[in-house]
Amino acid sequence: MKIDSLFTLKGFKAADTLSRSRPGQTSNGLEKLDLSPGSLLKARVIDFSSDGRVLLEIEGKIVTASSRTPLSKGDILLEVTQGGDNPVLSPAWKKAAVQNFLQSFLGAGTGPHNAVKLLNKMTGLHTSQATGKTNLSLTNLLRAINAITIDGSGDIGKILQTEAAISPQSATFLPKLLQKFLEEGSGRTEASSLTANEYSSLKKLTHILELLGEVNDQPLPGKQSDFSFFPCFFAGDSGWGQWLFHKNEKKGQQKDQAYSLSFFLEMSRIGNLHCQVHVQGQALQGHFFVDSEKISTHIRQAFSELTDILNNLGYSPVSFSCEFKQTSMIQELKESLQSLAGMEMSIVNLRA
Repeated sequence: MKIDSLFTLKGFKAADTLSRSRPGQTSNGLEKLDLSPGSLLKARVIDFSSDGRVLLEIEGKIVTASSRTPLSKGDILLEVTQGGDNPVLSPAWKKAAVQNFLQSFLGAGTGPHNAVKLLNKMTGLHTSQATGKTNLSLTNLLRAINAITIDGSGDIGKILQTEAAISPQSATFLPKLLQKFLEEGSGRTEASSLTANEYSSLKKLTHILELLGEVNDQPLPGKQSDFSFFPCFFAGDSGWGQWLFHKNEKKGQQKDQAYSLSFFLEMSRIGNLHCQVHVQGQALQGHFFVDSEKISTHIRQAFSELTDILNNLGYSPVSFSCEFKQTSMIQELKESLQSLAGMEMSIVNLRA
């Protein structure tokens, strides 16, 4: 079967088309694919050569491309960055990482939240029973958890330490510490006393934190502003959540550096809370969204105290608003991540 359409990967020179087919392969035409800019295509890297030629399978069709980016055999998510007769594709690693995270996170249910509560409980017990022989893997794990857990002291700066906690370059890499502790479960350690549900919750949390780290590691293509995504831990059973950091692009005559923070929190007493904070220079503007009118009133009453705290830290002017909004916290997180990653478009599901 002769393939007339030629796909290239972003920034690469065109390669000769390749005539190749496999037994039983059908021909429906690549023109049936959505090749509009921004579309995502599931593909499979079949083979590659030393001169940069890559053999791809897309919708049952074999296509060649010229690539200066090393690609491994296996499945890959590609983004259409240019349409037309010779569409340009680029590896959508950041978007693939976001997609993988969301699939696991949305399917994890209450597991991660329960795992955080369990770790906080274990931290308290371990501290009170620290005499005698201790489990080193548990000690290292709980020390890392304690370093990023926000408690009654109100040390909000701890949320910044979560960057190191999920960075593979850090000695306190949280997923690795969790995995090591769980792997010792068959021995005479605290891990062996976990119930099946507790063990499952910790495994889910470990996997989600690993995927979250992959989201941060993958860059966005082109001039699109990158973002970082981190967990947020609270003491006891107070709750947990995630927060996003996004550096805003400068527009027009804007001279001051601008960035945004978005918090997606599941709190035990006030319920779901979504907070968006925009900072430009020393000016700060915040918006709270909660799913209770009573909680909304409570938060508004605290604006004066919060403004004074931020003024003392050098931020001015400062303004806040809070509104009651009946929406799913998970949906808010999903939409925010997809928007930052440029995934507003639908994903093309190709046949195996």
